[in-house]
Formats: sequence, C-alpha cells, structure tokens
Amino acid sequence: MHNDGKSFSVKRKLINAEHRSDPDEANWELAQYLPLHYNEIDRMKTRDLTAQCHISFSTVRASVKAWASTISPTCARPG
Repeated sequence: MHNDGKSFSVKRKLINAEHRSDPDEANWELAQYLPLHYNEIDRMKTRDLTAQCHISFSTVRASVKAWASTISPTCARPG
C-alpha cells in the first residue's frame, strides 16, 4: 500500500470500522487486525486472515466486502 491521500483515507476508514465493531461480533478481531497490519494488506490471503483472526472464510469475505463498499463502491465488485 502506498502512503498517499487515498491510502490514508482507506486506513482511516479501517480504523473507523475497528472503533464501530462490537467485541461480541464475529468480525471484531478482523477489525482489530487489519489496521495493525495495514502495510501487509496487499499480500494477505483470506486463509491467513481466518487463521490469525479465528473467524470463518465467509465472515472474512462478508466483512471485507462490506467495508470495501464503504471505502469505494468499485472495491466491492466481484472480480
């Protein structure tokens, strides 16, 4: 990830998602993990996130898709 204005905006939105997350929600650990490992996001695999955050593949996919749509509508497109 680059340190430009867009990158800062993405990081800020991840941090906002972290603060809005409830510790009882399945995606709470993911919301905590991503901002701390922001510089590694472009190399992360879903299976790594499921192991690190102790959540299911579908939870990772649904959480990232939901957050991506708030960051940029084009990020949430299936590809």
